[in-house]
Amino acid sequence: MQPRLDETTRRALMDDQRHWVKSQIEQYPEFLHPAWEKQTSQVHYTVDARDHVNGLQRERLALLEGFDDKRAGITGVWLAYNAVIKITTDSDGSVKAAGWKWDQGDWKAGCDYEMTGKIVRGAFRSDEARKNPDTLERDGTMLIVNRQDDVFAKKRYSNKDGTENKDADEQKCRRRLDISSTARLFPARPSPDIDRFKGSIR
Repeated sequence: MQPRLDETTRRALMDDQRHWVKSQIEQYPEFLHPAWEKQTSQVHYTVDARDHVNGLQRERLALLEGFDDKRAGITGVWLAYNAVIKITTDSDGSVKAAGWKWDQGDWKAGCDYEMTGKIVRGAFRSDEARKNPDTLERDGTMLIVNRQDDVFAKKRYSNKDGTENKDADEQKCRRRLDISSTARLFPARPSPDIDRFKGSIR
């Protein structure tokens, strides 16, 4: 697959794959003793942990084998090592997007993607009225979600005394103000291993 990709996409995908491999080291222990299950001192969830890791590996293979490098527009499933989003577009240009970005190792953190908007002159325009609205934009073969939030997240603790900047836009993610919802994702063809959307806990 890689030879047919442009250089920017190929490098971004290789970097994403490195992050994915690194994150897999933590997956089995996390689901063997899940933090959200209070009886982990008594129980080892070996089957659940194995099935979880197996599902993530099948999902990744489905992305790599079904990389949709010919996709036009933003409609479809997009996937990265730490995010997934499914976008649907109606004939009137209205757009709905749902998914999440997770923070590996912190199951209470992460960002939920629930966006609505319109396609105006070929670009997504969010229904939100805020300084930092949700954004969806193509970057070659890839999709960037909320590109501006990296900058806004840094400003949320920008006071010299380390306190919250009251003039900054509100956070988009859970638990910490400085978590950014920005993600760079790749187009995946429909697959049972991707379309199941097993939940935001990764």
